[in-house]
Amino acid sequence: MLQILFLKIVNMSLTSALIILLILIVRILFQKVPKKYIYLFWSVALFRLLCPFSLESIWSMIPSAEILPTDLLTSTNRYDWSIHTGIMEIDQTVNPVLYDTSPSALVSNFTVLSWIWLAGMVGMLCYSLIALIRLRHTLIGAVRLRDQIYLSDYVGSPFVDGEVQAIVCYNTFELYDEEIPPEEFYKTVYAPLRLGSLYRWDDYATINSSQNTETALATVYYKEEVQGQSAAQWPDRTVPGILFYDKERLVYLALQFTDVSLSTQQIRTIAQSIRISDTK
Repeated sequence: MLQILFLKIVNMSLTSALIILLILIVRILFQKVPKKYIYLFWSVALFRLLCPFSLESIWSMIPSAEILPTDLLTSTNRYDWSIHTGIMEIDQTVNPVLYDTSPSALVSNFTVLSWIWLAGMVGMLCYSLIALIRLRHTLIGAVRLRDQIYLSDYVGSPFVDGEVQAIVCYNTFELYDEEIPPEEFYKTVYAPLRLGSLYRWDDYATINSSQNTETALATVYYKEEVQGQSAAQWPDRTVPGILFYDKERLVYLALQFTDVSLSTQQIRTIAQSIRISDTK
């Protein structure tokens, strides 16, 4: 049973890897495509990682939905137990090796791999639990500052422990050729967010600024859609938000809170902890 589960997960991982590779190629070829369409492609990869079955068709993005067989290997089906990558050259190279290997040796090898995989999963779970316990132990001496904000001498940077409901937007921007006054620069960065009629960011208040970065608090004004009513009849809503931009990397981050129970000081603390760094 463990071998079947292991082979099923390997199949899901292999097909997901192929889908992710295709998505990366699409991103390189169509860099100017709106980000919302790229997110739709990533949803396909997420579905493949979570869904235990595949839907095959002639328009499929992957050559084969089941690369490795998931049936138990026996001496009677050893010649039916072969890989199907959809690429003839690979199948013709690997399958003869599988046919020449005794079923008992293949079963033994997959049993070892299954137990290694299971041990790795248990190890990752134990590591996560130990890290959580250590974090909880570190926070034992934390002193409550106000509301749900705590101070600790053993924590180097602020973080959120628990669930904060928010919508995060990450995008790029371009520098204007003409000279922009520093106090007006944010208007060129967040122009798409500030000029909407049904949804806009306003009340910009800088809380942290450097040569290349700036963090600010803002208010998000929007109309809440109501079925059966026109846009003019939709009720007005306001929620807090955080804006951050980096002139060196030409990116900005907009964080809109849906949990309005947070205090201004809590939102300010979250804003002051925002950093953008390059991945290595």
